[in-house]
Amino acid sequence: MTTTLKFETEDCTRCDGTGKHSFNPMHGHVCFKCKGSKRSLTRRGKAARAAFEAEITKWCSQPMWALSVGDVIWHRMANGRQGWVTITSREDNPENPRDFGVIRTDGEDFAGSWDARFVRHEPENRQGIREDIVQRFKGASLSSQEG
Repeated sequence: MTTTLKFETEDCTRCDGTGKHSFNPMHGHVCFKCKGSKRSLTRRGKAARAAFEAEITKWCSQPMWALSVGDVIWHRMANGRQGWVTITSREDNPENPRDFGVIRTDGEDFAGSWDARFVRHEPENRQGIREDIVQRFKGASLSSQEG
C-alpha cells in the first residue's frame, strides 16, 4: 500500500474554477494560475507544500559526488522537462577531475560541478517527511492507495 500526500486546494480564484481566462494567441484561454486544472492551492496548502519541498531538499538532497550508478534522482533537464531518472554511469573530467564531472542517466546527461545537488529517491525518508508534514500543517493530508 502506498500513501500519497495531498495538499488542500480550492476552486481557482483567477478563473472561478473554469480553467480558462483571457485569450492570448500563444496559449489560448488557459488560466496561468491553475494551468487549466480548475483548482489551486489554498494558503494552508501552499504553506504545507513549501515545507514539504524544503524538508525533501534538506533530507534527500545529495551532492553529485555522493551519487552512485543505479541511484534514482530528480532531474530538471535543459528542455524544461523534469522527472525521475536513473544514473547509468559517472565520469571524471580528465582535465579537472576534482571539480567537474559528468553523470549519464536514462533521461538526459548532466555535466557540472561535483558539488551540484540532486534529490535522491529515498522512499523511507520521504514517508517519514510526509507524516511529519501532515502532523505539522492543516493544509496537508495522507491518502492510502492499494498497489
